[in-house]
Amino acid sequence: MVRAAWFLAPLLALACGATEPAPEPEPPASPAPAEATANPPAAWPDDDGCGALRQQIEDALGEATYDCQADADCGCYPAMINCGGVASTATVERLGPLAQRFASEGCEYRGRDGSRFNCAPWQCRPQCVDGRCRR
Repeated sequence: MVRAAWFLAPLLALACGATEPAPEPEPPASPAPAEATANPPAAWPDDDGCGALRQQIEDALGEATYDCQADADCGCYPAMINCGGVASTATVERLGPLAQRFASEGCEYRGRDGSRFNCAPWQCRPQCVDGRCRR
């Protein structure tokens, strides 16, 4: 409604026979910029001794590929720094040893902010859909 009044004020002044146009009202103030969302910490929490391993997992997922030509080109990786997922077999093979270390070292499921998380169970049934690996 404020925008409509701001837009219509000069027109109403002219329509009412004013000899001089009414001064244009100030446009509505822009909303205050949203608070910057907190940036994730620069390093993974390491209170359980798994910070460096979590970083290696994050790096591997950052370089993950999802391209495929058939379902056999896709595989699943387990929950570690997220709830697991589907990627190319090359990515899954790269994540395999990291997942083994994650489990053998007793690393906890934690996000970058240190919060623990639990994942809903899901079945590993990767599919190649339109050239991309999908759950």
